[in-house]
Amino acid sequence: MGYEGNSSAALRSIANRNLTKSMQTLLGICTGISADNHINDSEIHFLKTWLLENEDLTDKWPGSVIGFRVSQILHDGRITEEERSHLLQTLQEITGTYFTDTGSAKAEITGIPFDTPAIIFNQTVFCFTGNFIFGTRNQCRIVTEKMGAGTTDTMTKKVNYLVIGTIGSPDWIHESFGHKIASALELKSKNHPISIVTEKHWNNAFQPSS
Repeated sequence: MGYEGNSSAALRSIANRNLTKSMQTLLGICTGISADNHINDSEIHFLKTWLLENEDLTDKWPGSVIGFRVSQILHDGRITEEERSHLLQTLQEITGTYFTDTGSAKAEITGIPFDTPAIIFNQTVFCFTGNFIFGTRNQCRIVTEKMGAGTTDTMTKKVNYLVIGTIGSPDWIHESFGHKIASALELKSKNHPISIVTEKHWNNAFQPSS
């Protein structure tokens, strides 16, 4: 039994190393694609094919987001300039950033007490602020509502989760937070049960189809 346990641990270790190596390869591919500040149709199709061949990555951040964005773009068989531009921005934000444990992009957003609760969608209310690698705020709201939650553009006591986009405002680095964050922090100071979560934590609470 001891041997089997050691064998299982060794296999898990090998699997984790392989997954890390594959993720590094994906980030290298994305870096190459976005390096010239342009992305063409063949590069988008190549990225889709590579992700299909390495589908384990589409369950892990940021592979899940890249896979979801590419799938959205190719869904109707037509690639618009807006879609191309947003995907380019997504890849540049991901590859140009070292992702810390908080999941924040560019410089780490300091001073925000991020929470890591078990996210419940049924009969809860979400509010979004910042810009999201996942997509527009409206796309984030649509996905959240499909999971059974409500969404709002205004911070009130009814909000259960404030989700902060990975592409945060540069002002937040200097603790000059936007109104929604400031309001949520004030509510927390009064022991109101609201959670401030990163885009990564919100994204990991569900699995977008790829």
